[in-house]
Amino acid sequence: MEVHSRHLEPPLEHQVFLNFRGEELRCGFVSHLLEALQRHGINVFIDSLERKGEDLTNLFARIEESTIALVIFSERYTESMWCLEELLKIKKRADQGLLRVRLLASQV
Repeated sequence: MEVHSRHLEPPLEHQVFLNFRGEELRCGFVSHLLEALQRHGINVFIDSLERKGEDLTNLFARIEESTIALVIFSERYTESMWCLEELLKIKKRADQGLLRVRLLASQV
């Protein structure tokens, strides 16, 4: 009997990158979503440890590590240059076929 072995690449550090704006979302919908994804073994990156207004290099690296980006639009989303810069990076990766993107809308 022949045995086939497959080389499996190690999982990416962050499978899902969450892109959103606002404490209302962070403390409500996003916290519930984060908990549910983690409960199902999905590794999620959320910018809770990042300093607002800092260099986006670290966030861009997390986007590049991810296989899926969840973009959660809210009423004030476009007021954040940080979110818009992340969104541009997400779009570039998606256009290259390197990232799957899901868009969500919030009424917050």
